[in-house]
Amino acid sequence: MHGNNSLVSYAIMGVAIILIVALRLRRMGRDRPLKLERLWVLPVVFLAIMAISFSEAPPDETGWMLTAIGLVIGGLVGWFRGRAIAITIDPRTQNLNQRASPAALIFLVVLIALRFGLRTLLATEAPTWHVNATAIVDAFLAFALGIIALQRLEMYLRGQKLLIGARAGGQP
Repeated sequence: MHGNNSLVSYAIMGVAIILIVALRLRRMGRDRPLKLERLWVLPVVFLAIMAISFSEAPPDETGWMLTAIGLVIGGLVGWFRGRAIAITIDPRTQNLNQRASPAALIFLVVLIALRFGLRTLLATEAPTWHVNATAIVDAFLAFALGIIALQRLEMYLRGQKLLIGARAGGQP
């Protein structure tokens, strides 16, 4: 019976992912405004959530190591994900626009699939590796923070460069 529940949950998740991907693909061709002054908000909110989580259950040495590894890997993933988002500037209004590429969406779907694979692996192997569930959750939180923060930092730096170039009279 447990196998059927697992199969149903994977099927539901698969359908949800397909729906999300379909909706994102529909909107992918459109430019959306990019407000550089707002890019810091989500990473700060997520950092606050992590701080609260860590204050309630501080990681041990292994947990801090896994958290650091998750943050670094998430940062690398976020940087490359940020690079996959096209940023343009309207030369007349100097407003920035962003457009996610199909590569960014594919990248996100692959990350979700990896997460499910890792979750299954870690659920069965964590006791063997002597890693507790809290340390794994902390590492995933740090991974997500790394993705969010570095993606937005990369986008901010490129957006600033475009604005400086436009204000100087040319496109960089």
